[in-house]
Amino acid sequence: QGSSGRATQRQNNLPTKHNHQSRKSNRLATNPNTRSHLQAKRGAFRSPTPSQTVRDHIRLLHDYNEIRDIGQGLLGLIAEKRGVRYKDVLEEFGVDADD
Repeated sequence: QGSSGRATQRQNNLPTKHNHQSRKSNRLATNPNTRSHLQAKRGAFRSPTPSQTVRDHIRLLHDYNEIRDIGQGLLGLIAEKRGVRYKDVLEEFGVDADD
């Protein structure tokens, strides 16, 4: 079995067309740059439509207005509790009346 066993072992280690294709398929399956992966990434960078931009802007303005109203309400409660003018509380917290 000495020399013939080694010859068989060498033959098994030789790359075959099937082994090459199999390794190539495995690389493609695990490669993060495959076509489907790149297409999915590209979709993430697409610009929103103009109508989507307007909807997003309106939603952000709505959120901002709600937060601003809550802040003004809290500043009003502070002014009332202290018995001072609202304007004085704004100045104390560094908030301009136009903010």
